[in-house]
Amino acid sequence: MIRNALTIVLIIGLCLASSVVAKNYVNWKGEFWLEMPEGWDKVEYREVDRMLATMDTTTEVYKYEAVLAPVESVPFTSGPYVFITFEPGGDMSDAAADSLLRGIAAGYADDIMESPNAARLSDLNPGQPRLNLENRTVQVLSELAFSENSVSKLWMYLKLNHAGLIAFYMYCPIDEFEATKPEFEAMINSLKFDGLKEAAGSESATFTDVRGNDEMPGRPSGGEADEAAEGFAAFKNWIYIIIGIVIVAGIVWYAVIVPRRKKQQENGSD
Repeated sequence: MIRNALTIVLIIGLCLASSVVAKNYVNWKGEFWLEMPEGWDKVEYREVDRMLATMDTTTEVYKYEAVLAPVESVPFTSGPYVFITFEPGGDMSDAAADSLLRGIAAGYADDIMESPNAARLSDLNPGQPRLNLENRTVQVLSELAFSENSVSKLWMYLKLNHAGLIAFYMYCPIDEFEATKPEFEAMINSLKFDGLKEAAGSESATFTDVRGNDEMPGRPSGGEADEAAEGFAAFKNWIYIIIGIVIVAGIVWYAVIVPRRKKQQENGSD
């Protein structure tokens, strides 16, 4: 009986652990989600903001929704990482969408390749935008030199959905690029626009996901928002722990304490 109780406790512990760790990134405002590679997670906003202040990077990423990176990368810029941005725009007619996407592609280079292919980094020519009007996407592969000894590849993947324009800025040190390509491609190929609640699981929406009136769209406006979000997340985790303790205590009570007391009462009556 004690063995059965311990088995149940172990199962509950595993369930609680899996409920806290999320494997998907869900953006409620942009109505999309994707699967993060194993070992990746969202980078805290304050860490990103501090790093942005010292980086020579594009203006667009300052309006980021989230940054994804391997957990083991400290700082997150030491390895591959992804800036995700979203610009609300609403649904567009095919003609309007084609015009917008052609304009975006032309902003990177005059030599534009139109192709119906899915996201494949190996098919891209560096510096040449690839336009897919059927899937409403623009892709550009480029090389950036942040300093003499720091060269990175950048894959920009822009997707127009019914809610607006989603952009992924995927950075990677040039010597890690070949090994990271499958992870980048897997993230983009996992991009979906339905089933957000199921993808989010037990992870609640953050301030970034639901607020739309910040100084920078999709981001907390200050330290108070960050602290509130962190406080809510900590509170949620404590709720899981308390529920687990109550369940475990109940199992121990009915599986161990109650039978033992009954046995003592029977022995006493004898």
